[in-house]
Amino acid sequence: MELSSIYPQYIAAKQQDRRQDNDLSYSGAERRGGEDRRNPFRPDNKLWNDITQIKSTDKDVFEAFRRHNIPSTIQGIDSSSNNSSNDDKKIQFEKALVEGIASSVPFVRRGIGCRDSFDNDEDSKGWGKLAILALNIPEDGRDIGNAGKQILNIPLKEGEIRTPNTHQVKFSFFRGTLLEPLICKLPKNIQNKLAYYDVSLYDTKFGNKLLNKLGEPTEYVMRTSRPNKIKGGMVKAFMLEGNKLSSLIGRGMMRVPVISVYAFSAFELSSIYRAFTSSKNLKDNIINGNKQLVKSTINVFSFIIASAVLGAFLASKNGAAGSLVGIGLGSYFGTKAGNLINAQVDKI
Repeated sequence: MELSSIYPQYIAAKQQDRRQDNDLSYSGAERRGGEDRRNPFRPDNKLWNDITQIKSTDKDVFEAFRRHNIPSTIQGIDSSSNNSSNDDKKIQFEKALVEGIASSVPFVRRGIGCRDSFDNDEDSKGWGKLAILALNIPEDGRDIGNAGKQILNIPLKEGEIRTPNTHQVKFSFFRGTLLEPLICKLPKNIQNKLAYYDVSLYDTKFGNKLLNKLGEPTEYVMRTSRPNKIKGGMVKAFMLEGNKLSSLIGRGMMRVPVISVYAFSAFELSSIYRAFTSSKNLKDNIINGNKQLVKSTINVFSFIIASAVLGAFLASKNGAAGSLVGIGLGSYFGTKAGNLINAQVDKI
């Protein structure tokens, strides 16, 4: 495409006398045979430079616009963009599914939680979760061992009792962790005090009221072969019969130690403090702080509830192996659901 179609005067400027290349010679009036040979039009220097640049660099661009159907080209770009977006979503979904399944391994699950906190610049929360990971190495290893024995159908040792799928053991914050042998060395009155507070959500007033509303199930108790080193005696397992929903919720609450709720709530304090002090404007601080209170509550309970209920459900179907899968999937996707809800809270 010739530039003359864009700027008609360009031809005249291009065909000027070579002696006009110099601006000084161009300023004079040259006459030959009584005819004025000066270029009838000469743009100013800035415009002249722009014209020259257009000719030398943009010719291919204009040619592309002339030869191709512009709307279809743009449509092709949009289609390519949509395909790329769909591919990205598919990759993200597959990655989430893999991480969710991998979260069935307790060390992986806790490690992902630490990684996410550090990635979000919530260092204090990340270090707190890392401490929980380290303290629970013995108990998590025991859970993996029990799941492995079930899957491989390894015979139990003499005197060992496998808890039936119909029964649920109440989870503990201290039992089986690195803290348990240290607590056992403390004076008995301190051990009893810690044992008094180390209860599940099932044993709280809130838990009792909730089950009463849903229809309190009948409780059956059996002793397991595992010693309760802090409280004394043997660890007990419970079977709940009655309303299916209340039985499932009851089993789920047995899997939530109250101290765990306090610990994960404490990990949110730095985020709450930051939200209340991030701005110089008092009103903004109040708004941001209250939003963070809501978000932190969602952060804690989204993964705790999801992992407890799904873990309880799959444990009732598939024992120790089902429990680990339920906790992993519930924790991972419960956290993701909490993040989606929090994104909506930010828009308020």
